[in-house]
Amino acid sequence: MPNNAGLHVASLRLRQIANAIPKASASDVVKLAICPELAQSMFNPCLRRTGLGFLRDAVSMWLQLCVLSDKLDRLIAYVLVVGGGANLLL
Repeated sequence: MPNNAGLHVASLRLRQIANAIPKASASDVVKLAICPELAQSMFNPCLRRTGLGFLRDAVSMWLQLCVLSDKLDRLIAYVLVVGGGANLLL
């Protein structure tokens, strides 16, 4: 932690080390997609507006990747069920 971080940042860091601040679960991340401002009250009161924008974009990307992963899993299962799909996946 930099020397000029300030008391609030030091306090937040100590609370993180003591495990007094909860870690985000998957359901928390979904909530943050709807209302990114919850990140300030739930996880980091020092988060700035630019940080909230970055968080919103990252959560949106994560959710899109989850959807893509599910679609790819269904596509692979379909190809394997249809038969002869093992050759297509190589």
